Amino acid sequence: MGEPLRCTQDAPDGQDVLRIWDGRHGGAGHGQLSADMRLSEFVAAYYKPVHLITHDSRPRNLEEIEQSVKYWVRFTGDPPLGAINAFDCGAFIAGIKQLPGRKYPTMANNTVRKHAGCIQTILDLCGPPDRAHRECLSLLERVPYVARPPHEEKPAEDCYSLAELVMLVENADMAHLPLKIAGRPISPGMYFRRIYSVIFNSGPRIGGIMGASWKHYHGDHLWLPPRIAAKGNVGKRIEFNDAAREAIEAMRGYDCERIFPYPIKWPSSRHSLYDQHDLIRQCLPPDRREYLAFHALRKLHTNELAAINGLACMKSLGHTTGRTTVESYTSRKVVAAAVAQLPRVSITLSQQRKLFD
Repeated sequence: MGEPLRCTQDAPDGQDVLRIWDGRHGGAGHGQLSADMRLSEFVAAYYKPVHLITHDSRPRNLEEIEQSVKYWVRFTGDPPLGAINAFDCGAFIAGIKQLPGRKYPTMANNTVRKHAGCIQTILDLCGPPDRAHRECLSLLERVPYVARPPHEEKPAEDCYSLAELVMLVENADMAHLPLKIAGRPISPGMYFRRIYSVIFNSGPRIGGIMGASWKHYHGDHLWLPPRIAAKGNVGKRIEFNDAAREAIEAMRGYDCERIFPYPIKWPSSRHSLYDQHDLIRQCLPPDRREYLAFHALRKLHTNELAAINGLACMKSLGHTTGRTTVESYTSRKVVAAAVAQLPRVSITLSQQRKLFD
């Protein structure tokens, strides 16, 4: 155990307040964080229970952080914070780059960047505070740098077409999970048709739909509060047309709280919900059924609305800049359709012009 330390500071009433703590490292108590802790210990002791809770992080973010930390422990051995060096950071990146990916034999660079960014954020919090990082804890004098691979531009072609949406609607009865909500049976097919209709007609994420309650519904729109049913730090207004409103109203009477209740509470039901969607999309061609899920319907909403009004499209998605809308959501088909409508200018010289040459 280290030598007891004493610190006095002036209280508001002018009296001295004595603060005493010992020099032991480790543990979750105030003043016990140190560079001798391993990264996983720091996450368990402070980052998750204090930092993330203070910032109202969403449950999905916590899951992703846990996965990144597991990879860190696996590929680096989880050295003490003060002993982390460039070799450890490089071993971490090299290790996760060899893991199998969803679409490719190895993990995509953008996914690697996400895990690297997560670990870097944790390490940054251990460094010295400055104007841009006032919450840092000064556990490290110098913060290790986790070099990330370059960002890969991903074409926004992972979206359904209108014809494919029709196929999903027609095949929705292939879902077989028995749904009995508030004692009233509802067919899985009709349940998913209504979800498809809301996403296509108004563009919310599936998490927004499943997390929305009747108190968020206001007739012509849905107001999703930050970090509860919406992504990001601000609330989100979802505008409804007649088709989306009809799908929402049809769910009245099944639950006094959730608009789309499910046998398993959200987000615990995420995998179950996706499994049911997998059964429905078996009607699609093999090359179109493996990766396209609910988010592909949100992108279909984007493409159809972008062809009508680009500003309305960006506003509907809730993107702060047009870059995300254009690069990650808008299909090249939108550009092709717009280019096809440009006025045609003939480049063939007329006979009259030839007379003066």
